[in-house]
Amino acid sequence: MIAQAFERVIYRNKDYPLMGGPLEAYIEKHKDIKFEMATAYCRGYQGYWLIENNQLYLTKIESTNYSLLDLFGTTEPVFAEWYSGTLSIGIGKSFHFNPFYPFPNKSFSAHKFGIDSYENYVQIKIEKGTIIEKKIIKGQYQYPKFEFGKYNGREIRDVINGKIAENTYTTIKNFIEDLVEGLSNKECDYNILCHSFKLTEDDKSLIQDMRNRCNKVEFFITKDYIAISSKTFSEYSTNDDIAEKASKLLEKILTSNFKHLVGFSENSILINSDVQYVAWAILNVDVFAIPSFYLEKDLSLKTLKTFKINRLNPFVFEHTPIIETVKCAFAKELIKLNQDKFEKINNVVYDLKSNKYTYNLSEKEMRERFGYFLYEDYEEEGNIDSEYDDEDYNHRQWSEDELEMGDWNYDPWNPAHDPDENPWIDVFGAGEEAEDAYWNTD
Repeated sequence: MIAQAFERVIYRNKDYPLMGGPLEAYIEKHKDIKFEMATAYCRGYQGYWLIENNQLYLTKIESTNYSLLDLFGTTEPVFAEWYSGTLSIGIGKSFHFNPFYPFPNKSFSAHKFGIDSYENYVQIKIEKGTIIEKKIIKGQYQYPKFEFGKYNGREIRDVINGKIAENTYTTIKNFIEDLVEGLSNKECDYNILCHSFKLTEDDKSLIQDMRNRCNKVEFFITKDYIAISSKTFSEYSTNDDIAEKASKLLEKILTSNFKHLVGFSENSILINSDVQYVAWAILNVDVFAIPSFYLEKDLSLKTLKTFKINRLNPFVFEHTPIIETVKCAFAKELIKLNQDKFEKINNVVYDLKSNKYTYNLSEKEMRERFGYFLYEDYEEEGNIDSEYDDEDYNHRQWSEDELEMGDWNYDPWNPAHDPDENPWIDVFGAGEEAEDAYWNTD
């Protein structure tokens, strides 16, 4: 079964995804309408809508057995006087969920099939086809990333869940491949993410020897087996001291305790969760907070504990990961602190009942930032279509400081881009050096 595409709506002459099914209320009143299920439409149809003069119209129906003409006797837009309720229009950048990735918010079930979410939403309340209220809701289902510290660039969901939660055996295989690359290839230019274990002087000497052999030590890795050779076999000799020692070293590493991982780089695999770091960041980094649903009180985290090794010969062994489920929870005080910080940083207010964030901005600020979507009579200078094609819906006047940083992909919500917050801008000028200095200064 595939995910049903969102309904579509034309608003201010542009096409947007529409969350909700306003045609369902009409179908409920007309029991004789029976849409046929189809591969493309799990509900039997795809609806196309128009918002004009604060009224909702149905303009087209795609299905295998009905059209707009069949249901309403016309091909002209039909005023949706039968519908009262709340709909949402997705605006800004979209984010696609991995359909097989465990998502923190269990109440949000649509992700099971894969779904697009949006940076923000225009929430519209409708009575008998007429819009009576519009609000901007902050999207909260995208995957935010760390922008500082040892997990800089990593998605927060990966640090909370661990990559092992997504695809256990592929993650483990990738980790082992990264590990042996670092052990045997002196050209390897990244740090290996590995658990904490003790290397003897003999181990260090062996690793140096393997790296000096310029990739002449080979590792054959499958889901269940690891075989090692240093290419010293011949028809007259079966001795391969380097490969035998390397095999024992890898066994030593894999049978260690994986509870504590050390060494980080964007090229390596974060296997297990590190919720302690997330908690530390919330407590200690002023500009760090995450959507509330990430901090569920009770977490069940899949964790790689160690490996069980079954040695077949000096060069080949089976490896079986020992996986356990660890229960943990974020403290209530931490959840409250995170919520307060998130609201302050993003200028939003969290509604626990609806599980949504609404913007906490003055009327002037809302008009400057979202006026295009809230008011049909809102007009602004410039080519609106080209601006929105670039997914830049934060239309407002730029200050002189912002204009000076125009070649820097200026982000008004990033404190590293704010001359009042980041003193390194005075040293390096606006750019990546100043941003890196800001996030890496204790």
